[in-house]
Amino acid sequence: METKNRLFISFSAFVVLPYHKYQDAYQERTRHIGTTRRGIGPSYTDKIDRVGIRMYDLLQPKILLEKLKFIYNEKKLSFPGIFEKEDISPEPLVEQIIETSKRIIPLLTDTRVMLLESRKKGESILFEGAQGALLDINFGTYPYVTSSSCTVGGIFSGTGIPPTFLDRVIGVAKCYTTRVGAGPFPTEIVDEKKAARLRERGNEFGSTTGRPRRVGWLDLVALKYACQINGVSELALTKFDVLSGMSSIPVATEYAINGERLANFPENLHIIRRVAPVYRELPGWNDEELLGISGNVLDYIETIERFTGVPVRFISTGAERNNLIRR
Repeated sequence: METKNRLFISFSAFVVLPYHKYQDAYQERTRHIGTTRRGIGPSYTDKIDRVGIRMYDLLQPKILLEKLKFIYNEKKLSFPGIFEKEDISPEPLVEQIIETSKRIIPLLTDTRVMLLESRKKGESILFEGAQGALLDINFGTYPYVTSSSCTVGGIFSGTGIPPTFLDRVIGVAKCYTTRVGAGPFPTEIVDEKKAARLRERGNEFGSTTGRPRRVGWLDLVALKYACQINGVSELALTKFDVLSGMSSIPVATEYAINGERLANFPENLHIIRRVAPVYRELPGWNDEELLGISGNVLDYIETIERFTGVPVRFISTGAERNNLIRR
């Protein structure tokens, strides 16, 4: 696919390098967070530690080499054995980066200015989040989170554009719940046979690692929380076809702990680990009801709207692009 004038990379974007992947795998052996081991976390660690490599460093190989020598000497003290690998020592690594950067450098630009200019022209701009709200580094189920701000707030810190740019916030959610990796999951289906059926029908396997996703029933407490911290103005619900044909579907409307009921998602991880979901059984639907957004499908949607306070505008009924119903 031709990328020229179609794909642009910020000069300020941070680079994930081979030693980040080695470090990620090394740390995951004892931390058991459930990372993809692609080096994302260690790259963010370097960013915060102010030793990260940015895209504009690729333009200055001599300066890049000096930076890598400094990083190498620091990291081999913290991770003995990993940084003795020949392919991540500074000189061979710079040669590898120079070769790879031949394809990357033509794509570099000041993306902040590009977005501002696009706004001035009245063009539409779509920002797409990559991960679920509960994986956000600040508002997710820490430490079982990713290393970035994947809520709406991450748009502004990640691109440099102001909050006033946003006109709409569309929250995308499945009509059941999934999770990849470790961490609390109140509505997880513990019966592995039932979980496997839902997983297979929904093709719930990690897009990066291929790992089976953990699956569970819709958690309205968590969904309401995700809508709140993102300022969601409308919802797009997916995978209704996966639940089609079930006689009834449990939906969590509250949590219970120590004889108390919780209507709001707790910030305390130790509480989230211990809560039990309080379910409401909703009647299932057939394919005819699904395509017509009527009967029990409509009841399911309206239940979600009442609990979240957010209107559902889009319904996905399949994997194809045309399997989308607008309300």
